[in-house]
Amino acid sequence: REAADVPQSFDANRDAKRKLYRYILHDGPVPDPFMRRYCHHTRYRLDAAAMARAAACLRGQHDFRSFETEWPNRASSVRTITQLTVNRRDDWLWLDVEADGFLYNMVRAIVGTLIHVGRGYWPETRVAEILEARDRTQAGPTAPAKGLFLMRVSYEP
Repeated sequence: REAADVPQSFDANRDAKRKLYRYILHDGPVPDPFMRRYCHHTRYRLDAAAMARAAACLRGQHDFRSFETEWPNRASSVRTITQLTVNRRDDWLWLDVEADGFLYNMVRAIVGTLIHVGRGYWPETRVAEILEARDRTQAGPTAPAKGLFLMRVSYEP
């Protein structure tokens, strides 16, 4: 880790080049009482492999309007996801999403959509259709905030 002097005009959010978020899910039969504030528990086993395959179409540069819960007066809803992985260990899943920027609730909307795929509600191909629709009503619900963590912010020197 290091520190550096920055111009007075520096803005920690606006000047970030990349951010990495992690979303933690628990799909065991009983909620973990020690982690209940830090993860989203689903009562049904999720198909992590199907979720990972469905998420693949989200990597790259796209218009993510379908995964934004508010439409403020912004110039563009185009973002570039450089990493989107779905990992499992026992009853735990975690999704890592790294991008050059995020729309409001974008990660949580993506997770909610992938949970629908993992439950078998939607086929894997539905995620690409949702992305193309540019319509928030087509995507899954917004996952709860309690599973979301900002892991890393990258800046250019």
